[in-house]
Amino acid sequence: MHFNLAFIGFGVVGQGLLEILVRKREWLKKEYKFEWNLVAISDIMKGSKYNPEGLNAQNCLSEVKSKRNIKDTNNKIKGNITYSL
Repeated sequence: MHFNLAFIGFGVVGQGLLEILVRKREWLKKEYKFEWNLVAISDIMKGSKYNPEGLNAQNCLSEVKSKRNIKDTNNKIKGNITYSL
């Protein structure tokens, strides 16, 4: 099965889950036929990225650790995003 993944919130839990998915990618594919493609990340504090073709998960993790954000002008989500609490 192939899934497109979008992370809504990219704090400790979201980053940790993505790290596990990256590290276990081949095992998940072999054991469970679980394949995934990261297409979006949106976090109220860190920014948003979207690419329907896929984002490089490892680059996103490195970027958020080094710059503390994931803002990318080349992969912005089209339209306005409204957050309500």
